[in-house]
Amino acid sequence: MENKLTTKSNLTQNFLNASKLSVPAGYMLLFLVIFIPVYFYGKLPDDIPYHFNFSGQPTSFGNKVTILILPLIATIQFVLLSILPKLKLHYRYPVTITVDNEQIQKELAGAFGKLMKSSVLLVFILIEIQIIQSVYEAKLFLNHYGIIVYSAIIFIPIITYFIVANKEK
Repeated sequence: MENKLTTKSNLTQNFLNASKLSVPAGYMLLFLVIFIPVYFYGKLPDDIPYHFNFSGQPTSFGNKVTILILPLIATIQFVLLSILPKLKLHYRYPVTITVDNEQIQKELAGAFGKLMKSSVLLVFILIEIQIIQSVYEAKLFLNHYGIIVYSAIIFIPIITYFIVANKEK
């Protein structure tokens, strides 16, 4: 007998499908978050920007080794977010868990974790690109829209998860 989840909305199904796609995407993004700084490392000057203001302009500079810290942090967070669901911890859900919604809520929470892993990696990649681009060009592709883009990448999955979880209560 097959145990199939029943969902109340297309948004829920789209959310679950997006999380399935985010697994291979996450590995590709992890590769890129490591590859980009390693590839450009030898081409960077000794001092590079590592902090930007809201306009996207560099405000602090440091040794180019600092760009290698980003892939290290990203890899650690990727590994930790991969291990965390396997620990069978007690989670807090945005809705009250009942016998009827327990299975779908657990599935949605797992999907949310997968999407967040990829979202955070995408932000790391954009930060790396911002650093590298600021070394070579005065005009940055994100400039003052950077904080909006970074926030959207992080908060869209969060907001969507809360909406979907509430639809499935």
